[in-house]
Amino acid sequence: MDADHVVTAVFRAEDVPEQPTLTPSAHHFGSVEILISSEPFSFTLTAGSDALRPQAQLSATKDFKLVNTCDTTLAAKATCTLDVTFTPVAEGGLSATLTVTAGGATLTASLTGTGTVLPPTLEPPAHDFGTIDVGETGRPFSFVLTAGSESLDVNASVGDTKDFELDGNCTTSLPRHQTCTLEVTFSPVAKGERRATLRVRPVGIPSLTASLTGIGKSLPPTLSPRSHDFGSVEIFTSSDPFSFTLRAGSEALRPQAQLSATKDFKLAKTCNTKLAAKETCALDVIFTPVAEGTRSATLTVNAGGSTLTSSLTGIGKILPPTLTPPSHDFGTVDVGKGGKSYSFTLTAGSEPLGFTAALVGTKDFSLRESCPVTLDRHERCMLDVTFTPIAEGLRGATLRVKPPFGRRLISTVTGTGTLLPPVLVPTKLDFGTIYLKSASKPRTITVTAGSLAIGPLAPTTSSKEFSVSRNGCGGTVAPFTSCTFDVVFAPTVFRDRRATLSVAAGGTSLSASLQGYGWARATWFTDRKALSLSVFRAGESTTGTVKVAVSRLSAAPLLYRDVLVSGSPYFSAKSNCGSIVPVGSSCTVTVTFAPTGPLNDTNNRATLTIRSRNGGTRTVSLYGYYAPE
Repeated sequence: MDADHVVTAVFRAEDVPEQPTLTPSAHHFGSVEILISSEPFSFTLTAGSDALRPQAQLSATKDFKLVNTCDTTLAAKATCTLDVTFTPVAEGGLSATLTVTAGGATLTASLTGTGTVLPPTLEPPAHDFGTIDVGETGRPFSFVLTAGSESLDVNASVGDTKDFELDGNCTTSLPRHQTCTLEVTFSPVAKGERRATLRVRPVGIPSLTASLTGIGKSLPPTLSPRSHDFGSVEIFTSSDPFSFTLRAGSEALRPQAQLSATKDFKLAKTCNTKLAAKETCALDVIFTPVAEGTRSATLTVNAGGSTLTSSLTGIGKILPPTLTPPSHDFGTVDVGKGGKSYSFTLTAGSEPLGFTAALVGTKDFSLRESCPVTLDRHERCMLDVTFTPIAEGLRGATLRVKPPFGRRLISTVTGTGTLLPPVLVPTKLDFGTIYLKSASKPRTITVTAGSLAIGPLAPTTSSKEFSVSRNGCGGTVAPFTSCTFDVVFAPTVFRDRRATLSVAAGGTSLSASLQGYGWARATWFTDRKALSLSVFRAGESTTGTVKVAVSRLSAAPLLYRDVLVSGSPYFSAKSNCGSIVPVGSSCTVTVTFAPTGPLNDTNNRATLTIRSRNGGTRTVSLYGYYAPE
């Protein structure tokens, strides 16, 4: 080479091709339970200056797994992830290599992890069941058995003890990670501290144990309640039985029961039988006091080596005789008209009762006895008192029962006497319609005396048209008896008649209203028997009149009723007569003839009828025709 000619070569960084990379170059998955997969870990593959299609694989192993292989073409400088999970199949340290062939390059990353095995567990490691009575069973307690990483063969026991019993839902094989319960109950068979061990013997691994402890307590026999008060009971009367409960303790026994010397208490049920451990029976005691005052005794039960007692108390009481009710008011009763009775109840108390009974006070009350001379204890009888007032106003008396000893029994009786006034019935008489110059049938009025006698009576009327035709009350009328008299109605005037009947009866004025109607037939006539009316042609009308007159000699005015037209429809009528036409007066009936068509022997005739209430009817013949023009 010519020394004068030097060639200089310059290389730029962008002219050097970039290589693909795999990061990180290693990963440790830590401790993972065998057969349990870890969370995926991502490795990042980055392409260099050239595009590439990577191929990834793991060294031969069952512990690691590619879950994302990045099996795709990467553009220059593009990235993708490769995910690896760790699922150890054995215990201890485990490793593998992740190899990625990328173009002409081979990239690697080291993988490590530790496989762990979880042991089975029995929880809790111990339980104290506390103190339980011998022969009783405490509450069950549950131990939890949990399988670890592998399934567990269950073989559990509590040994040869009779104090603890094993139960639960554990089967012979428990799948990995599953739990079951071992239920233990404590039933001490003897007193004192009791121990045992709950043991589970898996295959191939040490036994699992939990210690069991408890205290057995021996129970003595008991008698309850320790005392009872029967309260107040009448002498020689038995109370309801009261039951004491005898309970055997931890041992069987044959009880013997007795009462301390007393005639007031009695064992009605003795419980004379053998009781098994903790068995119960009842001892019934009855209280029958034989004397007044506080009574007591002791119930004693010999039970095995124990003597049990309960105290008994009660009060004997003597019931006094009674008279009930303490008072009675008979209310209001008419003087002289009594006989209202009321029964008082006399009851003997705890002892037989001899007595005398009497009413003290007025003569308004009377006593009727239906009682024997002596009442047996608790026997009762009735004392009947009748109230018959002899005077007006408040009346009173005292019913007294006197025993041979002790206090008298007293009930008061009261009542009010009232004077019953005389009564007249009926207080209203209606004789109806009676013709003038005639008389009605007699109507009877009754007068009843009240509490006092009345009479003689002289009834009078305020009108001569009403008169007393018979007086049966001319003598003395005894209290609460009656007499009668008759009244007749003889009207002299044609119209409604009224009057008042008055009777003076022992200071009381009695009265009755009287009424009747004087009646007579009217004498009346019309001024014609027939009426003819004419018009020139159909559609015209004409009128005529018929005079209605009442005779001056008529016994009564005319009670006008109405007017009717029968026959031809071309006739009509109306009247100016009032409901009453006086004697000697007259009124007019106007007849209208208004034909609307041809006339013949049928439609040209009609009858006018005038009707009254007390004089019959009158008729007028009507005839209509067309007059020639």
